Amino acid sequence: MGRCIHSSKCLTCSTITNSQDLFYDLSIGFHEQSSVSNEQQKIFDLQSLLDQTFEWELLNNDNQLECNKCQTKQDGQRRMLLTSHPNYLILLLKRFVHNRLTGKYEKCLDQTTLPDTIRLLTTNETYETYRLKAIVVHHGLSMNSGHYYAFVLINDNDLKDKTHVNQIGWWLFNDTHAEHLTFENVLAHFQRFQSATPYVLMFEKQIEGLIICFLREK
Repeated sequence: MGRCIHSSKCLTCSTITNSQDLFYDLSIGFHEQSSVSNEQQKIFDLQSLLDQTFEWELLNNDNQLECNKCQTKQDGQRRMLLTSHPNYLILLLKRFVHNRLTGKYEKCLDQTTLPDTIRLLTTNETYETYRLKAIVVHHGLSMNSGHYYAFVLINDNDLKDKTHVNQIGWWLFNDTHAEHLTFENVLAHFQRFQSATPYVLMFEKQIEGLIICFLREK
């Protein structure tokens, strides 16, 4: 669990109002400017999607800001910043989008990058680093059906018995099936099954010493 500030700014009088909230996860939408295209489909850069989550969002037309100082709706902006970073960061990818023509929710099958680490901006313009720890997969085309399973990274810190070093690495947990994999196998899985997409991503907060050790191992 972390803490965040929601800031709203009126573009008429420049008044800024802030409110604080707790959050358990962050919902990440898909923005066209964060994608690159290959011959088959779009690929969204996860770090770019995350960065855009914290950028100023324009509020206009039917989505104007209710300004307390102007006493009326005005064009405005809003953004979110994190003031307290959780030890485990959960990202929910907004895979299901409402289609106004059909009235149904359709699944976005476009791929996202799965980087080893991501960065989160802090209020003092520095960054916290997080390492990918687990991936929850939704296999299917509908939000009302499908199959869920997970890829989980087990490292040395997770082992109570340090003699079981053969357990370190990525694992697939699918119902009663468990399998030891490389990260290349994990990435290849999403290439093989188009309707199997990362849905929930869990990242573990890193301290500077752990990052240096990880980079040396790489």
